Amino acid sequence: MTKILLILMVVAGIVMLFGMAKQKAGEDWGRPLAIVCAIIALACAIGQIVLRTTNIGAGSTGVAKTELTYVRISMQKLGQYLAEKYPDSKALVIQDPETKTSADRRKAALEGLKKGFGSKITIAATESPAVPKNAKGMMGEMGMSGAPEGEMLPPMEYWLTPQAFDGLVKKHGDCNLLVSTIGLPSQFGKMALWRSVKSKKLKVALGGGSIFELKKLFLGKYIVAAVAYNPKAVYDDKKPPSNIDEAFKKRYLLITPENVTQLAQQYPGLFMQ
Repeated sequence: MTKILLILMVVAGIVMLFGMAKQKAGEDWGRPLAIVCAIIALACAIGQIVLRTTNIGAGSTGVAKTELTYVRISMQKLGQYLAEKYPDSKALVIQDPETKTSADRRKAALEGLKKGFGSKITIAATESPAVPKNAKGMMGEMGMSGAPEGEMLPPMEYWLTPQAFDGLVKKHGDCNLLVSTIGLPSQFGKMALWRSVKSKKLKVALGGGSIFELKKLFLGKYIVAAVAYNPKAVYDDKKPPSNIDEAFKKRYLLITPENVTQLAQQYPGLFMQ
């Protein structure tokens, strides 16, 4: 049961990001689609919590470990690429706000990055955006007012502002590499950090979030690398392949300025046309 919930949550999350992108592109049906998928994803997450709490999902441990292994693999692969391209960098890593449901994923992502960076890149700081008080109120708008307090948050695209994101980066002006495992704010074009990118003081890489609207940022080398879900990803309960490249390809794509045009042609729905 938990495996089904997990798969539904991942798929709903991907479709939610697609709907939000369509909404911003002017499609009226984008917002309803995003909200419905957000409700589904949150319901699945709550279902997993309930199952674990009541021991109904006693056999879910293996599935959860598999998913966390994939998180580590995705971040390790990203870290390896960045370490090869930008050795001796000082990295700022931006992660999800810490909740009961995000703790394991946060830990796995950071472990994967550290392993990928090795001794070539130093993680100088980690930060998480502060959750505004009105964000929890959004849960009621999505029909999830009964979500466990402090565990379920609305998608960050609904409440993370460019100013808040810039504030995290500004705190660590000595870092020349930013790795965001949460993607970018929905109004990413208004972020001041792009000035640092343009002046070559900062490199930006993404280990999560939607890349649907970001093709031009890759082409302009404003984003140097990103991990995204492969539209042809295989979700099953098998252990990931022991070879990291094979395991990564089963779920993810590594997008760079050099391959973004090829991937856009290979996967027509990957980017906004």
